[in-house]
Amino acid sequence: MPGWATIFVLCSLISDRRVKYCEKPEVSEPLTVLVAAYNEEASITETLASIARQNYLGRVRVLVINDGSTD
Repeated sequence: MPGWATIFVLCSLISDRRVKYCEKPEVSEPLTVLVAAYNEEASITETLASIARQNYLGRVRVLVINDGSTD
């Protein structure tokens, strides 16, 4: 590798200002999940169960929105 490229790589590594390590927060921000449910009688249970299985550390509020379903 040419000398200028080596110097460039070394300077880039030395001046790297990214955070080296970031701890996970103990609690995350509250989250609201909107579920649009139009004629979802057959699958809404599975959808809600899938949301409940998530490993989110904060409070989760689920709003199921129904606009004129026939079921």
